[in-house]
This record gives sequence, structure tokens and C-alpha cells, in this order.
Amino acid sequence: LSALNLARSETIKRGRRVSLCPSSDQAGCSGTDWAKGWIVFVDTATADGSVAVGQVLRVNEALVGDPTFTGPANIRYRPTGTMIPTNSEQFNYTLYTVKRRVCVSPVGRPSVDKETTSCP
Repeated sequence: LSALNLARSETIKRGRRVSLCPSSDQAGCSGTDWAKGWIVFVDTATADGSVAVGQVLRVNEALVGDPTFTGPANIRYRPTGTMIPTNSEQFNYTLYTVKRRVCVSPVGRPSVDKETTSCP
């Protein structure tokens, strides 16, 4: 949640796109397995359909233990703080025995709820 909140606030502050993506090397985007780590970065892409990693703002290393944490290939914010739509705007994760779903609304606000609850 803190990475999503950071990305949203930075995009508004900077007036530029800011995105998050899973990253196994903490430098570029890789797949959809967020358990290996993720990055928040200034997105220098000129079109909505692709991402381009610019300045990395935050690095989150791989999670410890044996978690599952899957989601979309990226989450992208416009300078207004709204999301650039993707096919999936939710994450599912299990850390130990706690199952949760992280939902990101179309206006860009993240929330966490039980995995059995669907995103609004």
C-alpha cells in the first residue's frame, strides 16, 4: 500500500507519470510475480500502452518466507493521480496464512480487504 500511495502522490507532485512494476533485479520490470520485489519509478513512456523506467523512486526487495503475491505487470498513474487502465487492477497475496486482496480504484486509491471480497 505504501508503494501505491507513494506512486500516486509523486505523480501529482511531479506532474509526470509514475508507475510500479514487479522487479526481480530492482532496476527494470519483470513479469507479474510481485513477491520477488518491485520498483516505483518515473514512467518516461509517451503512450499509455507501454512503460519506460526512468528515475527509480523506491525499491522494494523480495519478500521473505514463502509468500505468493501476484498482480498485473504494472500499475500506472497519470499526473492527475488517476490510473491508466489495465486489464487487472488488483493483487492477490498470501503472507503465511493471511490471504488479502489489494484493490486499486479507477481514481487510483488503493485498499486492502479479505481475499474473498471482490474489488469494487
